[in-house]
Amino acid sequence: MKKTFLSMLAVLGLLLGSQGQAVAQADKTPPPLAVVSVASYDTWMANLDYLGQLQGKPYRMLVEGVLNLFTAGEGLQGWEKNQPAGVIVGGPAGGVTFLPVSDLNKFLQAFAAFELKTKDVGDGVIEIEFTDGQRGYVKSQGKWAWVGRSAISLQDLPEDPVKLLGGLNEAYDIAARLNFQSIPAPLVEMALGSMREGAEDFLQPEPDETEEEFKTRKEAVLAQIDAVKVAIKDLDELTIGFKIDREAKKVFAEFEITFIKGSKSAQQFAEARNMKSDFVGFRNPEALISMGFVGPIQEQEQEQLTTMLKQFRTRAKKEIRKLDDLKDDAARAQVEQVVDGLIDNLQAAIDQGKLDGGVALVGDGPHDFVFGLGLKDSKQAAQNLLSGIEMLRDYKVVSKEPAEVVEKDGLRFESFALTLPEKVAKDLNPFFGDNARLVVATGPNGVYAGLGETVIESLQKVVAASKAGAGAPAKPAEVTISVSRLIKAFAKGDAGDRALAVLANAKLAPGTDIIRIEEQFSENGGSFRIEAAEGVIKLIGAAVNEASRQSPQF
Repeated sequence: MKKTFLSMLAVLGLLLGSQGQAVAQADKTPPPLAVVSVASYDTWMANLDYLGQLQGKPYRMLVEGVLNLFTAGEGLQGWEKNQPAGVIVGGPAGGVTFLPVSDLNKFLQAFAAFELKTKDVGDGVIEIEFTDGQRGYVKSQGKWAWVGRSAISLQDLPEDPVKLLGGLNEAYDIAARLNFQSIPAPLVEMALGSMREGAEDFLQPEPDETEEEFKTRKEAVLAQIDAVKVAIKDLDELTIGFKIDREAKKVFAEFEITFIKGSKSAQQFAEARNMKSDFVGFRNPEALISMGFVGPIQEQEQEQLTTMLKQFRTRAKKEIRKLDDLKDDAARAQVEQVVDGLIDNLQAAIDQGKLDGGVALVGDGPHDFVFGLGLKDSKQAAQNLLSGIEMLRDYKVVSKEPAEVVEKDGLRFESFALTLPEKVAKDLNPFFGDNARLVVATGPNGVYAGLGETVIESLQKVVAASKAGAGAPAKPAEVTISVSRLIKAFAKGDAGDRALAVLANAKLAPGTDIIRIEEQFSENGGSFRIEAAEGVIKLIGAAVNEASRQSPQF
């Protein structure tokens, strides 16, 4: 591991120090290794106004006050407040920064209190010596001021640096993009080689691992690294961005990755687009929590996942045999049987080459928890789950009473009463109800399970909604969380928690308390996005205020 870490540091050093002799013109050379975009001053001040209104805080006034303090009341003189700033990684110094400063002299004069020493070193470059002896270099060109760690890094600068941002300044408030194809091929090969070499050095047999088990584990890890190496070579761009969208009344962060068109990795993403799910009913925007997922499992992934499950099964059984809490070998065998059943269900999903399912927490209280997974042999999958329930009977968590069986609309439900220990019941009953039941169900598309007082009805609604929406393409992954409703549910179970009570009583417009997480695929890549509506921002502010109120005052 140490050798890998040092190798990667060496590669990174070479990478940042060998990008040519200057930041090149955007229309003559490939894009720079990396760019960072920062929205304009006006945008950020408007963002601070917006956040301040939501949380009752004078954020803009505070920031402008700090700026005035550091500039002796002058503010950012010479700064074009409607233009972005950014960083371009390249050149012998590793990168340069551009600022929207049209009058460099005015800008520097605003910081006169810092007693900066300046010197003209030629070619329009000014050397700035700070009070600690550190030096920086700045050059004015058009409406921009360029900052670098050496004078040579400020040669042959582009006329319009905004073009190099590739639209990041319009899509996000702050963002970064890494262009993998601008990394020299020898450095990529060196980094990838160090990954495998480091892994081989790191992998060692575990104390209770047989020679064959270690060999299998090592081969699996190296196979995964080889797959990662292929993906890295196929990479085109990686983008990370954040935006406060005042018009849409939400904030979001986004992670996007693209591969070279026509590459193996790009083809895999293209094949995974527009897949249909048999479980779209779980994607319920009115639920407290909902999650849906669907996607192919490629042949290579099947092999890797199968090997991983085999290893997990072996490791789990070894750990079960060590458990002192289990009364005898029969109890250990029972736990092993349950674990085997759960792993068998996962293996069945892998073998069919498609992962499709969902989870949801529904109702206004008491709530129902529902789950579904697409499996061809749903009866066997349900039997594997029922073996776990039999084990819970022995531990007096599930009643010894026979299951109630209901068959309706092509589904078979087996419902079990609970006999929870008093302490557990005290925590769960406010959430799921005093008469909550555990349910396992089978249907033509898979296996289902749930917990709650009306869980059978909730599962029936989910299945009906899934049938209604089965023809439309579904996103690979989609999660929604109703934060205020979730807080209210927890507050019911803990009436003595003042912070929860305060947040539960926060006044929010309907539908503004949602956190949404989603994944999407394109022709040559994919994106992962998490967004929060403005009600979540209000709740964060209320939580901070309550924490401040409860903290000791000195």
